Amino acid sequence: MNADNAPPNGEALTAAKGLDRSKWRYLKDMTLPPEMQKVVEDTCKEWKVRKPAARREVEEDVKLQHFFGGQAVAYVTTPQGLLIVCAGDMEGEEFAVLDALPRSERCQITTYSPPRWNDGDSMIGIIEG
Repeated sequence: MNADNAPPNGEALTAAKGLDRSKWRYLKDMTLPPEMQKVVEDTCKEWKVRKPAARREVEEDVKLQHFFGGQAVAYVTTPQGLLIVCAGDMEGEEFAVLDALPRSERCQITTYSPPRWNDGDSMIGIIEG
């Protein structure tokens, strides 16, 4: 993990034996297709979102629904944004990676099942505009 991918609060995540962290990705590094980026822009305009943190939250919500809608996703909240650890079926192989993490790291993980984009249950939420 390079400096841009530093774990939360600068802590060094310990290297669990046999654990492959190369598949972990920052949500901010995942590029939305133009039509989904337009959804972010339109939503921010409609809700008069001006603060960068609130705009980032709108974009994260759209990305979670677009890339991971309908499946479980495990992530760590870091100063650089959400670090996606794994996604898929919580009972499947994808989530076995969590068992290999030390307890101190597992405690930092949030699991979430975002709705599929535009399925009637999808929504975008922000704390403040």
